[in-house]
Amino acid sequence: LNKSLTLSLTQFIILMWVPESPHWMIANHKTEQLRSTLQRMVNFNGQDINVQELRLRDVPKHKESGNLCLVFSNLRTVLLLAGVTFLWVQTSFLYYSFIHMVGELNGTIHWNIAIMALLEGPCLLLTGVITTRFGRRSTLLGLFFVVIATSIGSLFNVPFSTHWDLRRVLSLLGSKAGSGPMWFVIYIITIEVLPTSVRSIGMSTCSMAARFGAAAPSFLISATTRVHPNFHYLLYITLSCIGIGITWLLRETKGQGLRETLGEVAKGQSIHRRRSTDSSGAEFHKIEMYNDV
Repeated sequence: LNKSLTLSLTQFIILMWVPESPHWMIANHKTEQLRSTLQRMVNFNGQDINVQELRLRDVPKHKESGNLCLVFSNLRTVLLLAGVTFLWVQTSFLYYSFIHMVGELNGTIHWNIAIMALLEGPCLLLTGVITTRFGRRSTLLGLFFVVIATSIGSLFNVPFSTHWDLRRVLSLLGSKAGSGPMWFVIYIITIEVLPTSVRSIGMSTCSMAARFGAAAPSFLISATTRVHPNFHYLLYITLSCIGIGITWLLRETKGQGLRETLGEVAKGQSIHRRRSTDSSGAEFHKIEMYNDV
C-alpha cells in the first residue's frame, strides 16, 4: 500500500508539469501557452527556431465533445473500439497466464527476475525495430504466431530437471518474446487508429478493460486444468487466432496521419502527409485525404 501510494503521488506531481498537447492549445486558442511550450521543445531538441515568428493556423474546436458514447453512433466505430479493447484484454490475459505458468525457475524467484530481465529488453528493442521497418500489423501478426507456437509446444511437456522443463521454457518465451512485446505494438496501434476526439478516453477504456485480463489467469487456469491439464493452452491458441483476425481487419497506420474525428472513421477516410516542393523549390508537407479500400 505504501509503495502504491508513493508511486501514485510521484506520478501526480510529475503530471502537474506536463503541458497539454499543442493541438489542444491551438483548438482552445491558448496561443501564448502554445508558443511557450513549443519554445521549450525546440530548446530541448537543440534546434535554432524562433517560435515567436511562426504563423499558427487557427484550428476550430471539434464538434465532437470527446464523449465515449458518441462511438456508439456508428457501427464502424463500435467495431473499431471493440476490436482494440479485445486486443488489450487478450494481451493482458496471455502475458499474465504465461507468467503464471513459468513458476519459480531453478527453485527461486530471483532466477525469474534475472532471466526475464535479460530476455525482455532485447525482445522489446527488436520489436521496436521490426515495427518501424515493417509496420504495426505485420509485427503484431508475427507476435501472435510466436504465442501460438509456444502454446502448441507447451502441449508436449519434456522435463529437464526438478525445476526446469520444456513447458516452463516455452511459457517464458511466450511471455517475454510473444505477449510482452504485444503491449508495445498494441499501444501504438490504439493511439493511431482512434481519432483525436476520443483518443484519450478510448485509451483509458482499453487500459481499464485490460485489468480484467490481468486478473483472470489464476482463476481460469485453475478452472480449466480440472477439465484437462492442457485445456488452457488451447484457450491461448483460440484467443490468438481471434486476435489475428481482428489485427488483419485493422488498417495499417505506419506512415499515415492521425484521424481527427469519429466522422472520418465512420466514412473510412485516412489522412496522409507527404513531402512536396513548390515552384521555388521550398519543401512543404502536402496533406491528402482519401477513402480506405
